Formats: sequence, C-alpha cells, structure tokens
Amino acid sequence: KKMAEIRKHTAGPDAFRKRFFRWFDAFRAMKYVHHARDGYHPNVSVETAAAWLLAVREKSAERNNTARDLLCIFRKSDRTQTWGI
Repeated sequence: KKMAEIRKHTAGPDAFRKRFFRWFDAFRAMKYVHHARDGYHPNVSVETAAAWLLAVREKSAERNNTARDLLCIFRKSDRTQTWGI
C-alpha cells in the first residue's frame, strides 16, 4: 500500500528513492529484518549474510573472505556507490 502511495506522489526515480528512504527508516528496516528472520530466513552470522549478499550481487568470486575482507568490500562499494539502489 505504501509503495503505491509513494509512486503516486513522485515524478521520477530520484524523488521516489528520497521519499521511500524517508519512510523506510532504520526502525522499519529493523522491523523487516526481524520479520524476515522469524518467518523466512535462518538466523546467521553477519559474515555469512555479507558473503551471501556479495555472491548474489556477483561482487566477489572469493568464497573464503574474512570478516575484514567483507567489510573492506562493502566500504569500497559504498564509496563508489555501485549497489544500484
């Protein structure tokens, strides 16, 4: 419902993104994470989740990254804005 409302009241992708993330704040993100964990996905370590995300995004062919390696990859992605969000 909220997505339809946001789409209706925005003119383009930039305005949509801004309005969406104003609504989908840290509190809503945490609620979503807990809902997804409780109903759909197992509870896993941060390292496991980060490695999975990178594999899905095809950012890393390396399967044995350390937690530090994963953090560096994510930081570089944030700096270069390569997530496509």
